[in-house]
Amino acid sequence: MGQGANHFLAKERLREIDQQIPDLLHRLRLSHHAVMATYGAILVLIGDLLVIAVAALTNNVVAGLAGSASFLIRGSVARLGSGTNYSRIAKIANLD
Repeated sequence: MGQGANHFLAKERLREIDQQIPDLLHRLRLSHHAVMATYGAILVLIGDLLVIAVAALTNNVVAGLAGSASFLIRGSVARLGSGTNYSRIAKIANLD
């Protein structure tokens, strides 16, 4: 191959990379959001466990109700997060 052919191939590859970068950045953003939603669900779980522990240690009715409420909220958030994660992973993997 001559110098001109190498230069043409390099320019063509740069054009391909320029076209691929926005899609790759979009996929990176989707996977970042999915991971952050998972971390958020874990954080809510730890908070919920702490509230339930305080309720069990104090035998306080208000703390018990707060523990039950936080448990229900955590369940809703976990379901919402898992659905969101699935849809984002499906987009990343082009399953939809």
